[in-house]
Amino acid sequence: MFFALALCCPLPSFADSPTHDSTIAFSRIVHGWTNYSTAFNVTSDTGALGDFVSAAALYAPDSDVTPLEYGVIVIGTGTRPPDFGRFTFGIFVWSSRDAFVRDPKEGDIKTWSFAAPTGGSTSVADAITRGGRPAYALRFCLTNGAPLLRSGQDYWVGFSARTDTQRYGELYVPTSSHEGVSDVQAGDLVVGGWLELVNAGGSTIYSGQLATELLVRETVPEPRLSLERVGNFVRICWPVAAADFVLESASTLSAAPEWFPVDGEPITDQESICVEMRASFERQWFRLRK
Repeated sequence: MFFALALCCPLPSFADSPTHDSTIAFSRIVHGWTNYSTAFNVTSDTGALGDFVSAAALYAPDSDVTPLEYGVIVIGTGTRPPDFGRFTFGIFVWSSRDAFVRDPKEGDIKTWSFAAPTGGSTSVADAITRGGRPAYALRFCLTNGAPLLRSGQDYWVGFSARTDTQRYGELYVPTSSHEGVSDVQAGDLVVGGWLELVNAGGSTIYSGQLATELLVRETVPEPRLSLERVGNFVRICWPVAAADFVLESASTLSAAPEWFPVDGEPITDQESICVEMRASFERQWFRLRK
């Protein structure tokens, strides 16, 4: 009997709500909320002024994770809807606040660039503020080259929009109703390189946390299959920590192999889950699928 091992996990799908594979790293977005009182300018100028600025939030994961999606509420300069087709967007990850201050234009760990949001809506406002300005919920898929963020380390996750500000205005990210450590800005628009909102002379009843959201996926070590011949049977085992995986088999690894669940009642102990199969001379391939 011939055996080979493989692993397979389905890719997550993205919508305007978390998937079953996602965990909320932080979320300060309150959909439909109108009581925005202050906001950070997050618009870097691509025209003659050349000013640049980004805003970032502190994130210290409790376990190893990879980013999945970033969400943000944005408000334009006036009461008319922004022309989002004139903006491009950046999502960044910095390894420290100092790294953020040194270069707000690029994350030293990762930079994602977008010609348009990958989710949310640029045409239907999430809320209309008390000042009459439409607020839009934008979302950005971060699975392309997502870095591993280590448990217990501090990271700064940020956002910036880019346009010719003299022609198309600016975008702002408002403070939400969440208290906590203030988010920060960096850029040549910010005196001293960075500034906490509570020291910026703004008027807010909150602590300066912006209406942003980060979804992540916990990184779990890939489980490994083991095979052992036991008399006329073959025992296939994998770690009990991977109880949400299913053992499947295929007779070929062609361009489009057909995978089927393996028959047999699993035997579970404190360390392993095992399935026994009668040995044969047929070639078979096995994988775990989550």
